[in-house]
Amino acid sequence: MPIILHTADLHLKRAGEDHAYSLSVLKEIISVANVRLATHFLICGDMYDSFADFSDNMLREEVKAAFDSLNPDCSVIYITGNHELSGMGGRERLSAYNTGRIKFISDKMEAFTDGGIEFYTVPFRDNYMPLISAYFATKKKFRILMMHGTDSTVYTGPDTEKEEGTGSAQIPDILLSRVQADYAALGHIHEARESVRGNSIAAYCGSPRVWRKGEKGPRKVILFEVNDNRPGPREEIIIKSAGQYREMQIPVNLDGNFSADIKSMLMKAAEESPHDWFELVFRGVAEDSGYFEAGKAELHSALSGRIRRCTLNSLAVKTMSALSDNPAARVFLEAMEARKPAADSPEMEVWLQARMIGLEAINSGLK
Repeated sequence: MPIILHTADLHLKRAGEDHAYSLSVLKEIISVANVRLATHFLICGDMYDSFADFSDNMLREEVKAAFDSLNPDCSVIYITGNHELSGMGGRERLSAYNTGRIKFISDKMEAFTDGGIEFYTVPFRDNYMPLISAYFATKKKFRILMMHGTDSTVYTGPDTEKEEGTGSAQIPDILLSRVQADYAALGHIHEARESVRGNSIAAYCGSPRVWRKGEKGPRKVILFEVNDNRPGPREEIIIKSAGQYREMQIPVNLDGNFSADIKSMLMKAAEESPHDWFELVFRGVAEDSGYFEAGKAELHSALSGRIRRCTLNSLAVKTMSALSDNPAARVFLEAMEARKPAADSPEMEVWLQARMIGLEAINSGLK
């Protein structure tokens, strides 16, 4: 029976910290496919982060070597996303590049049957509307549609890539019914989403790795079996090497330093989650900006090398001098400290905001 693994938006990079990281995620997905005896490995666009990455011979050879470890009976089908086209010259053709055992669809829509499954594979294009009038044969077997773009009936959130100018395309709502797809394997949206329409399922698997700031939650791929020409329950398999993006709320003491429990919490989290991306969000009031900057740099240095990435955000820190000499400020801070939640508590952000508002009010009274 067919077993489908659906992934997309891996954004492989040829250089920098993301090179080894993105390759490790790919290798784990291949391992999942082997362990779960997948018969079809679907990559719904943006396997590479740009044309420069796709056209890099060394990176492509590393990818081909990784897929050499995949069960030889597993078919690999890969369509173009918008990122493979990013930065590509007008005379270039993606199909001119050797992708090894991977069946790569880059020029036009292709229809074929593989392992008892009918495929309609659509490489990325700016406008999918002309496909509404295309010919689609009457379905005889289980049918999978592969596309890369935005389907608003599956995902209603903002298209952040469109906002960033990296390209997007709206998938017409009627197209999925025109294709008669039992399962529409979609790429482009980095969050997992699913929509059931009659006998059809349309799904975004989400990106299996953390590509940009703010992509919270575990990273996953989708796996399911096909039984009696119907898709079985979709299983979301967490990719451990991908880690997660985590915002860490860091309260700043009046002297510009940080409490010992905060430092301990960060070190423990780093030890438990070495693949994560930590965004340290500093909040509070500091009398000495120089002391704060030194402490911030010390925290960053302590975490660097322990986790995948550590970035700092100190926009919510204000400098107010002479507060420590104010009796009202001292009393207020003592009262707040008695109500301080645990460092990793969801209540920490509210506590920090209340502390900031109180200190600002006291500071205004000093003027």
